[in-house]
Amino acid sequence: MNKFIIKTNHFHKPHIWILRSIQAILALLILYVIDLQKLENDFLWIGYSLAILLALAFYTLPIDELTLDKDHLYFEKKSIVPFFNKTVKYQISKIQQVGAGGNSERIGTYALLDPRIRRSRMEITFKDNSSKIYDLSISKKEAKEIASKIRQLLS
Repeated sequence: MNKFIIKTNHFHKPHIWILRSIQAILALLILYVIDLQKLENDFLWIGYSLAILLALAFYTLPIDELTLDKDHLYFEKKSIVPFFNKTVKYQISKIQQVGAGGNSERIGTYALLDPRIRRSRMEITFKDNSSKIYDLSISKKEAKEIASKIRQLLS
């Protein structure tokens, strides 16, 4: 088993789950406001269903994690539902260069539902001249630290 050089651990940090709980409570509060409107009972179940699904979505959205060992870089998405877990692994020896920076870009209404406050972008250029860009929910500082460690491994 490889020993990790750097491993982010946002999945187990309480602030992520506190923020997600607040968003779920807001979704249920919207449900309560809809309920106060005294809509016809035939359509009320739709509002209940959507609010419950939205509240559950806040808890099941994957959280970005990065892991670096001496041979590989791992991009992980962790969720409380194992079906949504995903790991992409890259060999360090196939990477030509890596860059990291902040990303303040948010798109459409998804930004309202996005429980991830800190955004950063990491671009990997491979030796075959292909590249891959990842928008991550980790801090710019963490992304730059990992990029710096990768550059050290490459030299």
